[in-house]
Amino acid sequence: MLRQLKNIDAMGIRGIDLRAMFAEYAAQRDANPFFQEDYYAQNKQAYQLHNLDDMLAACLWHGTPSSWRQADVIAPDSTLMAVLRGRGIFNASYVQGKLYLLLHLDHPVKKQPDLNRYCARPGFIHALTEPYTQNGVNHPPDDNRYFTSVIKRHLGGLSLLTSSRIRAMQGSFTDDLNCYVYPHCKDRAVTTFGRRRLKQDFRKWQVHCLLLGIQKVLYGRREGHVLSNVNVFDRARLARLAFVREQPWNVMSVFNRGFTLLGSLREHLQQQIDKRAFVNPRDNEDRIWRVQVQAGRVGFYCREIYKGTEDWGDLMGSDDGTRIGIVPKALWHDLLTKSSSLLHT
Repeated sequence: MLRQLKNIDAMGIRGIDLRAMFAEYAAQRDANPFFQEDYYAQNKQAYQLHNLDDMLAACLWHGTPSSWRQADVIAPDSTLMAVLRGRGIFNASYVQGKLYLLLHLDHPVKKQPDLNRYCARPGFIHALTEPYTQNGVNHPPDDNRYFTSVIKRHLGGLSLLTSSRIRAMQGSFTDDLNCYVYPHCKDRAVTTFGRRRLKQDFRKWQVHCLLLGIQKVLYGRREGHVLSNVNVFDRARLARLAFVREQPWNVMSVFNRGFTLLGSLREHLQQQIDKRAFVNPRDNEDRIWRVQVQAGRVGFYCREIYKGTEDWGDLMGSDDGTRIGIVPKALWHDLLTKSSSLLHT
C-alpha cells in the first residue's frame, strides 16, 4: 500500500511507543487476507521468485515493456545492494542476452529476536505515515500490501531494471523518484561501536539512494522502544554523515566494483550458453547458476545447479515447466510479444 508522510512538524514525535505502533500495524496485517509476508517468511526462495514475478508483471501491465526489452540486468534492489557490497550468494539465469539475478536466502537458525529492534521499523513507518488517497489513488482500508516501484537505472554501460518496496512518500505521488522517502529507525548510538555501526548504515543508505535515484531518507532515533527524534536527510547530508577521516571512502568505487562484477558474470554465462549450443541447443537457456561472491576477493565462483538435485528442489520446489531458469515463462512470452508489437507501431 502506498503511504505518505504525516505532517511531522505538527506531530508530538518524542515519546511515541514503537511497540504499540507495531501492535496496531500487526493487527491490521493479520486481518488482511492479501498480506502474504508470513507465508514468504517460511519460504524465503519463494519470496525471491515472487519479487521477480511482480517486477515483470509490473513491466507488462503498466506500460513499460520497452524498459524490460532494453535491460541488460534484471534484479530486485536487495540483490543489487548485495552485489555492490561485494558479498553474497545468488541464483542466476541468462535468457536472450539478459541476466536475471536473485539473492539466495539460506534458512537461518531461528533465535529469539530483540523485540525492540524487531518492532522498530514497522512501528516507525506506521506511526509517521498514513494511507495515500489523493489523485484518485484509492486503496481498501485493510489493504496492507506493499507498494513496489519498478525503476530503470544505468550502471556504466549496463542498463539495469530493478524494483523496490516504497515504504513512504512525501507530497503528491508522481512518476518522479524525488517524491519517495526511505524510512529507517535506529537505536541511539551511545558507544564507540554503536557510532561506528551508524556510520556504516549512513554509507549503506547513501549507496541505496544513489542506486534507486531516491533523494531523501527519514531517520528516526529511538531509546529502547520509545522514539526520541526524527530527521529528514538528503543524499548530500548522508555523504557528510558517512565521512570518517580515518577511513576515507569513495562511494563511486562501490558502483565501479558492481559494474565489473555484473559485466563479468554476463560474459561468463553467455560463454556457457554458447558452449552448450553446439552440443544440445534444446532448452539451452532453461538453466540456473549458483554464484558466490566473497568480500575482499576479486571475481566470483559460479556453478550450474541441475534439475532433480537438492539445490534445484530447494529453490524451485515442484518444477512444472512454468519457468525458464528462474524466469516465469508466461510473463516472459507476454513481455516479448508486447514489446515487439510496440517496436512496430
